[in-house]
Amino acid sequence: MPAVLAAGLFAAACGDGTGVVDAGEARKVVPPPTAQPLWADQTVPVPPQEPAATPSPGATTPERPAPTPVPVAVPEGDDVRGLDARAVMLADPLVDTDAKTEVRRCPDACGLRPPVYRDLTGDGRPELITSVTDRRGGTGTYAYTIAGGQVFDIFWYFGDHYAVDGLGEDLVVRQAVAAPGDARENPSLLYRTRFRWNGREMEPIGTETEFRQQPPLVPNGGSPSASPSATTTPGSTP
Repeated sequence: MPAVLAAGLFAAACGDGTGVVDAGEARKVVPPPTAQPLWADQTVPVPPQEPAATPSPGATTPERPAPTPVPVAVPEGDDVRGLDARAVMLADPLVDTDAKTEVRRCPDACGLRPPVYRDLTGDGRPELITSVTDRRGGTGTYAYTIAGGQVFDIFWYFGDHYAVDGLGEDLVVRQAVAAPGDARENPSLLYRTRFRWNGREMEPIGTETEFRQQPPLVPNGGSPSASPSATTTPGSTP
């Protein structure tokens, strides 16, 4: 085939839209967010209760009242990073009495963790997240935002034997729970409850239950007869 004819066929093929077309730069693939602990020291220890006394998921957090302003001064620019976390918690009526007692001990030995700043409402501005563990082992975790020139508590969770992770703009509470028949030192359940901003507060949107089948404890450095395994049963979390 003459070279001129071949070139004409190639041009015709490209011209009718059936040839190779440059669509521009390919879109980058963004992996989904993964849960990250907000505080490295906040772990999920073994519950001290007998299995029958273990609360159901979410039982540590009573029904929330309607959000009301926390009576503290709002920093310039409505930036939560200018808030004094200690002053906010002491002024917040939702903070547990034992937690406030612990906060008042600061800066001496107290269970108040460093503040974490993370966007929870999706507006591109960070919220203030605080956590304190009192002398009895109870832990309170709270999140604050500024809206309309006022400070609001938008997340409140008080209990024991749990930890909080950040997952994108969501929060995930992990709590170890002993199922009926479990030995106290071998709780087989781990509840993961996910909280998401609903325009007013962080609302629970679903819970996953992880069944952690663990081998029995073997004294004197022996080896268990079975290997540990874990299965996950998804709940209503999207």
